[in-house]
Amino acid sequence: MMLDMNHHIFTVSACRRNKPVRLFLLRGLAGLLLIPAVLGCKWLQVEVSPPQSHIDDLAKRYKIQKNVKYGKDPLHTFDLYLPESEFGNPSEIVVIVHGGAWYAGDKAWLDPTVDSLMKARKNLAIVNMNYRLLPGPGKTRLLTNQLNDIDSCVNFVLRKAEDYNIRKRVVLAGVSAGGHLSLMYAYTRKDVAAVVGISAYTELSDRLFMDRELRNNVVYLVGANYGDSLQLFKDASPLYIAGPEVPPTVLVYGGQDQRVTHQQGRLLAAKLSSFNVPNSYVLLGGEDHNVSVAYVANAILDVYGTKKYVLGP
Repeated sequence: MMLDMNHHIFTVSACRRNKPVRLFLLRGLAGLLLIPAVLGCKWLQVEVSPPQSHIDDLAKRYKIQKNVKYGKDPLHTFDLYLPESEFGNPSEIVVIVHGGAWYAGDKAWLDPTVDSLMKARKNLAIVNMNYRLLPGPGKTRLLTNQLNDIDSCVNFVLRKAEDYNIRKRVVLAGVSAGGHLSLMYAYTRKDVAAVVGISAYTELSDRLFMDRELRNNVVYLVGANYGDSLQLFKDASPLYIAGPEVPPTVLVYGGQDQRVTHQQGRLLAAKLSSFNVPNSYVLLGGEDHNVSVAYVANAILDVYGTKKYVLGP
């Protein structure tokens, strides 16, 4: 991630064999302790660019398609932003997922993030999706519906990879509840190259770890009450389902967040590091739950190992 000495930042990364990664080494920092400042520490950055990526090709303009249908439900829509690059090479692709505590929100909430990404002029296609906010008929859980919606959207886009001139390598990025859903999808489905969680919930099984106002939302999401089945809540928590084969993960949290404690991200980052999964955990001391748009865009661009610093904080 971009280093900013004005914020409290702690980054951990690890290498996975045969995977392109970015490695950060912090000298003098032992274990997984979060410290309030990194002044005086030295960083060594090693980049290995992914093969066949043309992310740095200049995007001259974007073709924009609004409300593309990927399913039958009225909320099965996405906005598509396709770059016209200077050399016409296939673009990378990111699917972004809005928040709203799982039962509210709209893709329009992430329009500022889309604008920031387009200003970077990278060869990056952007899919800004909506998804269902109500459980399905019968016993279908809301979480199941929402993960299926992401799956339908991703598969729809990949089927049109040739038409869209995109690579078949999807990065998922979500904010708040959308961050939770992005992590869940990336950790349980295949063909996700990397995942970005901004202010993302990772542990749902301990209600004392949750904002009091969100506990009913989690019950609504999981389709069970706390005390009914602890395993159902663990199965809905990225912290518990993360393993050695999950994709590289970027986690970003605000130090002033009153809704999602940054400990949720720190615990997941520690577990990923124990499995040698490439990951970055960043704590922005001056940010709250609604992390600034530029930081969100930077986190997404960082996944590709790009010259991302065109976007300031």
